[in-house]
Formats: sequence, C-alpha cells, structure tokens
Amino acid sequence: MTNLSIGPPAEAGVELLAVLTREIHIRLVNCSLSGCLFEASRALPVGTVAGLTLRIGEHEFKDDVRIARCQMIAGAGSVYHVGAEFLWTSAPGPQSLRLAMQQRLNVPDVRAV
Repeated sequence: MTNLSIGPPAEAGVELLAVLTREIHIRLVNCSLSGCLFEASRALPVGTVAGLTLRIGEHEFKDDVRIARCQMIAGAGSVYHVGAEFLWTSAPGPQSLRLAMQQRLNVPDVRAV
C-alpha cells in the first residue's frame, strides 16, 4: 500500500512538503533500548528513516527509526534481516516502543535524558 501525504497548501514563497510512505509488514526478531532487528520481504536502504508501529494484542507502540543495516538471509529466499536504531525525535511517550523496552528491561527512566 502506498500513501502520499502532502502538507498544507503553499503560500507565496513557501515550499510544499511532501512525504511518500509505504507500508511493509515485518517480523520482529529482537528489540532493545537502542533499536531492533526485524525480518522484511524487501531490502531497505541503509539510512532510510521510517515510522515503526508494533501491535501486540490490543496495544500499539510507535517510534521513529533509521535503518542501520540490511542483509539478505542466505537460503531464505527474499527475506532480509534489517537492523534499525531508534531516533530521538521526541521524548518517549506512553505508546513509545523505547519506553516499552525500558519498562520490560527494568532500567532507569530514559525520559529524563
């Protein structure tokens, strides 16, 4: 599924901001305070910035990530291991994957940073 989101109408001398998004279903392999490893059915370029949404039961967690590594899994067909690091674009909120990992691992509050 491909979505195109365009910002508010341009005023005189103001540039339009456009964002092209693509939804990719992934399988989460591992997650830590600094990032996560997941499997995807397509390669993702290193440096790509994305919004990661993880649904567990009725709970939904979201965070921005940057792709740090992408490697095809030998013998698995078109499956890639993708390493992503969390971006600190905002403080972790109640639905932040970073905060969920902090609570799960029982470490000091990362929101105080």
